[in-house]
Amino acid sequence: MKKIIYCLVALVAVVLASCSNDDIEVAQTGGLTLTVNTQAAYDQFNTTDEVREMLRTNTNTLHVMTFVYDIKGNLVTSKEQDQNTFNTVQFDLGSVPNGEYTVLTIETVMVQNKTTKKQESPAWNFEGMDKLSTVKATQKSYEVYYPYTIGASTDKIVVNNLTKASVTPKAIGSLFQFYFENFDKSSYIDVGFACDDMIDYYLFDPSLERSARFHTDLTSKGYTNVRCSAAIDGKSNVHQTRYILENNISYDFCFTKTAADSKKGTWTYYKSLHGKMALEDGKVYYAGSNYVDANTPMSVYLGNQEGFKAWVQTLNGQTTSIVPEIFTTWKADVSKVQSFMKGYTMTVGESGKAIKQTDGSYGIQYKGNGKESSIAYFFETATTSLYEADIIYAKNAVSDTDLKNYANTNFTPIADDEETKSYMYMSKDGKTIVVLQLLSDKNILGYVDMDYLNKNSVPKKDMPKYAMKMVTGKKR
Repeated sequence: MKKIIYCLVALVAVVLASCSNDDIEVAQTGGLTLTVNTQAAYDQFNTTDEVREMLRTNTNTLHVMTFVYDIKGNLVTSKEQDQNTFNTVQFDLGSVPNGEYTVLTIETVMVQNKTTKKQESPAWNFEGMDKLSTVKATQKSYEVYYPYTIGASTDKIVVNNLTKASVTPKAIGSLFQFYFENFDKSSYIDVGFACDDMIDYYLFDPSLERSARFHTDLTSKGYTNVRCSAAIDGKSNVHQTRYILENNISYDFCFTKTAADSKKGTWTYYKSLHGKMALEDGKVYYAGSNYVDANTPMSVYLGNQEGFKAWVQTLNGQTTSIVPEIFTTWKADVSKVQSFMKGYTMTVGESGKAIKQTDGSYGIQYKGNGKESSIAYFFETATTSLYEADIIYAKNAVSDTDLKNYANTNFTPIADDEETKSYMYMSKDGKTIVVLQLLSDKNILGYVDMDYLNKNSVPKKDMPKYAMKMVTGKKR
């Protein structure tokens, strides 16, 4: 019996010896308290006051969610809170082992479900919270109104005993201010803005590049993705605000023509009202569509606020700061053009005489007085027969968008080539072909005599390329 006891004592001694402090890993438990600043995302979009008014009702709340993930991306703990103000939120996340964590915080406005009485987002489902790599926002509706923007932040936080940290969600996605002008003059019922594709879901994983966070459901491609719609109802100005969570959009300004179309959701799209744009997080974009009459192409704009203001000026006829007045009385003498251009400095040409160019034409050129760098005129002979006038801009003197808006407002679109950024128009009187070329180093707005093209027996199908080559392709 004594031998058995002796053996047991010896065994215990061996076990204790093998469990020395050097071999035992003890998880030291700390605590994490997080302060969330909730207003910044709405300040970015300048919607703080409007959303604050919404939150005064008991049914609308600012829903704030925080998720804590370990270094493997697994969820450790989380907290959520609804509130009716933009006050800071303090989350006591309790006992959290010391170490490094990724803290994801998401906020958006939610409303009370009338049946369940629970707070829900009308625009988004938030899913996949168990792992950082799968957390996503899935879009529930085509049109997302501005209160339902999303703010988000991901922060690396090291917990060491009792740790306090502060995070500030910032706006993701973009806000759009839409202005539809003068559609009360039309017979249309609704105005709208559509995208070819719509996001299926957005991933919050911070390890992904921004472009990789957007996942688009290509099966929904087509005319059904109306992101903003509004009834005209006899109003001369229709203003709407929407939120779009996309990386890039291919868009159309659109409208419904009849009451039957409106009921069926049948929208009309014109190629000339189509465009593409890369979007940035936290940025406000301004979009405008202007109706003139049934015989005049609509003018549209999409870009920043400064460009929008310039576009509005073009609608009011205030275009001299962008495009100077030039001489386009075709077949005129050189001396008449020079008389018109008094006040400009001629850099190429002589009194009453144009200089022969390498392509056989004759030209004179002037230094610009405004945003244009130069103005050039071309003639069939050294003294007469004006057939082309070009306005040349340094690349950043006037934005591509402003020049396109000017051309779309003042001329009728007849052809375009997005790959080369070349656009062709017809003047209202049908006497002039207008060519806009947005080149890598400069922009050119060129005017060509239609009779000159016809006289040279240029087939109509070849006129776009021929005229564009005249404006930019010849070595003069």
